[in-house]
Amino acid sequence: MFKSKYYVLKIIEIAGNKVSGRKRLQKLSYLMQRIGFPNQFDFIYHRFGPYSAELSSTMSDLSALGLVKETNEKKVFEYKITKEGKTFIKLLEKNKLVEKYITPNEIEKAANFISKQDPSLLELVSTIIFLMEYGKSNKNACKEAGKLKPHLADRLDDAQKILQNLPHLAGQ
Repeated sequence: MFKSKYYVLKIIEIAGNKVSGRKRLQKLSYLMQRIGFPNQFDFIYHRFGPYSAELSSTMSDLSALGLVKETNEKKVFEYKITKEGKTFIKLLEKNKLVEKYITPNEIEKAANFISKQDPSLLELVSTIIFLMEYGKSNKNACKEAGKLKPHLADRLDDAQKILQNLPHLAGQ
């Protein structure tokens, strides 16, 4: 019951207690899951790449409960953990309502790296990974992602550089 809320709060916490943009939050969550972060969200392929309706719903719940503050500045949503959100994390861990997640250094570094990337580039990277999970080689996934996202096709080299900097994905 609390797991999904806990993991979203932990994702935001690991990313520096705030995430700017809904797309960035979706891609951050997806990419962190792929490098070993234990969130349980299901992702489908959507207009902007992998998308989880459950993640979106959980964010709405966290905002309504006052655990995350959602602001909308210049058409960009920003999510920040509130004081109540930090207390909630500690309460869940202290009372063993969730298994405390201790962030491995490589996942923390990757989360910080991912959270600073351009959301459109994250869209391309996550689309490539999504295609690779369905059996495409890295080369074919890049080619297909370029077709699915022609407006981002000129950024495939940048996407490859990001892929190489993500732990557990470099060899795919």
